[in-house]
Amino acid sequence: MRLDFLLRDQLQAQRRKLKVENEKSEDLLKSMLPQAIIDSLKRHEPVECQDFQNVTVIFVQVCDFSVMCSVLPATTIVQLLDKVFQELDRLSDLLKVHKVETVGDVYMAVSGCPHEIANHADVAAHFAIAAQSSILRMRASDVILPQGVKGRRLSAVLGEKSLELRIRIGMNSGRIRAGVVGLDKPRFKLFGDTVNTASRMESTSEPGCTQISEATKAILGPEFNAEERGLVEVKGKGALRTYYLRSYNVMETDDSKVQESVTIKVVHQKGERTRSKELLENVPQSAPGNHLLRRAAGNALKELVSAVPAQEFQIRSKSTGTGHLFEHSSWKDWVDMKLLLVSSSSKRPDMLARIEADKVEYKRVTLDRRIFFSRTLIIGWHLMLAFTALLDFAFQIPYSDWEQYRLGVQARTWGVQVCGWVHLGLLMDKASFDHRGRLITVGMLALEGAAMAVLDALIFGNDTSFFMLYGLYVLFSKNCPMRARLTLCFLSLTEWAVVDTMLCDWRLQQRAFEHVSYTTVVLLLTAAGIRMQEHLDHCANYYERHVQRQIHDISDVKRGNQKLLSMILPSHVVQMVSDGISPIAEDYPNVSVVFTDLQGFTAFSSRISPMELVELLNLLYSAFDEIIMDWGVHKVEVIGDAYFISSGCPVEDTDAVFTADEYAMRAVEVALALQRVVPSVCDDNSVQMRCGIHTGNVIAGVVGKTGPRFHLFGPTVEYANRMESTGLPGKVQISDRTKQWLDRGGHDYIFEDRIVEIAGQEERTFLVTRSKARAARKIRTELAMHRHVSPHAYVMSAATEASEIV
Repeated sequence: MRLDFLLRDQLQAQRRKLKVENEKSEDLLKSMLPQAIIDSLKRHEPVECQDFQNVTVIFVQVCDFSVMCSVLPATTIVQLLDKVFQELDRLSDLLKVHKVETVGDVYMAVSGCPHEIANHADVAAHFAIAAQSSILRMRASDVILPQGVKGRRLSAVLGEKSLELRIRIGMNSGRIRAGVVGLDKPRFKLFGDTVNTASRMESTSEPGCTQISEATKAILGPEFNAEERGLVEVKGKGALRTYYLRSYNVMETDDSKVQESVTIKVVHQKGERTRSKELLENVPQSAPGNHLLRRAAGNALKELVSAVPAQEFQIRSKSTGTGHLFEHSSWKDWVDMKLLLVSSSSKRPDMLARIEADKVEYKRVTLDRRIFFSRTLIIGWHLMLAFTALLDFAFQIPYSDWEQYRLGVQARTWGVQVCGWVHLGLLMDKASFDHRGRLITVGMLALEGAAMAVLDALIFGNDTSFFMLYGLYVLFSKNCPMRARLTLCFLSLTEWAVVDTMLCDWRLQQRAFEHVSYTTVVLLLTAAGIRMQEHLDHCANYYERHVQRQIHDISDVKRGNQKLLSMILPSHVVQMVSDGISPIAEDYPNVSVVFTDLQGFTAFSSRISPMELVELLNLLYSAFDEIIMDWGVHKVEVIGDAYFISSGCPVEDTDAVFTADEYAMRAVEVALALQRVVPSVCDDNSVQMRCGIHTGNVIAGVVGKTGPRFHLFGPTVEYANRMESTGLPGKVQISDRTKQWLDRGGHDYIFEDRIVEIAGQEERTFLVTRSKARAARKIRTELAMHRHVSPHAYVMSAATEASEIV
């Protein structure tokens, strides 16, 4: 099989691989940022925080998921949630609802942002009804886990615990702020009271129902059936009138028809760019840290997008103009294409155009090989001529006419041998060969041709064999264009015919035409074969170079994928996801889970501009992330202004071995450090951090295909969230289980006892008021040394940032 065919097939295979890897990169990037922001970054346009006046925020949660975590194996839990989120992703893509993020068993989406939609509430309602219907179908057919759990149907296993797969949905409409925040892991986030109310709509909804606020009900279309629920007590909001979105007023026999018939009314904002510029002009510029922080955020976004390599080869491989090369080509190119003895696939006009455009690069990469071939050909040719000199004495040619033989030897010596060795000497320099090799070769071949004609006429009686050998030598001189080689062959045959006419009588002249015709046919067939071989060599080299370039591009894209994955997944999980391992689920015992929330931040953020909000959050997040890295804990997710942190999951790759009590101590130290940072970054006393910590067993796994997330599941996570929600501003509240681990490890803290009501039961908790743990400083120093960072680096950077803001 021909090499160019093999390489062409390999190139096509590499193109498919590159396409798959590029799609993975795009999917990963889209899971972190909206497409509109990605497009702006690729066009090197500034990404600005925006106010959206009319959107509908959607929260979806899997009911009783924490209880399911205690019933089902870890692998089954991850598979179940993955199937649910995949279905929600399908519906969000179908209905143009933007998926914001997933946090544990909660799915957050928004309609009307980042692209404004006039009927955003209707689109969100379509999404909610379709989601509830899909879960019903999935539950009835057991399609989530067709293999079952240990040979039993999933519904049967859950039914034993009076459980079933259901979701509850909450929706609220209103005004939000949206922007990209985060310096190490940029994410598209939503802020505002509308988001908080939507979350409350979900948490107070009944299982299997969709609860909407009065604001959403007011703008819903008449085709939806919304049933009034009444006044519902909502934490931090008081009594709110809510509604249950039941279904459509006009019943449809097929939900898919309803989904396909959804009308999305896009709002075209002509003055959006102008309003954004005016908004930027109104941002105070007095703070010295604004420019620095804005530059850092911009660099973080550029670095994120640069993780996806540009598809240079795909752009190069497209025939952008080169396909028209042969439409206006000369007749010589047309004849060359027709006489090229290769398959039609190897001489298509677009292929010949690419080969023609690639000649300069081909000559550059094959320079060493062409030099070696030219030198070998010249040496071989002259060794053959030296061998023919011995035949002179074998046939006693010198004795026939010594004077004529002497002239022939001089012509051979000076015209052939000396010219040949001069030719070889001129081609010894690589630079000379590259720039003037063609001209030198043509000139020397012409001189040698003239000398060969004289030699053949004086010594060998104008024998055609020497002209044929000379023609073959010329045709194999690949450093010359084929047209120049054919021209030299034609001139040599013309010389032979002229000399033959002068030396022979009229009877022998009749055979000249036969000799010329025969020699011409041989040389033309040889030229066709050489032209074919040169073309195939060029094609093979072209494919080989592009295969290597494709492999290099694939490696770049894979590295970009690894970089993107490392932004959203722990290091030990990145390789597993890249290798396609699924499901990824692990059990971790005695993990300390931390939840934080900024009390009063929503009201504070409404009093500042969008750009100031993003700058403040970037500064806050960078300080928080530095603390998290100092203590070697893992940031699971950022939910608006709240942090979700785990200590002891995943286990960092260090030589030190930590116990459960040390992980609990690190969680408490991180929470205390975060609270100390908030006043230095935000000078508003109304903004205070509330922290909650609980220790227990968790299930960790990767959920999602297009945008994989490493999440923690189980009752421990839910209980830690309750610790935060029932805590006090400016305080760290820990559970009794976490307190026991701290006491077991001898970590000295000052506690304050509390009794709080959690899920209808009174629970004993503790407020950590001050740390006296001496081991904490030692462990933090060891972790800082492991990171090769000074233990005081964070203090200095935090002080610098605080001084800039002040």
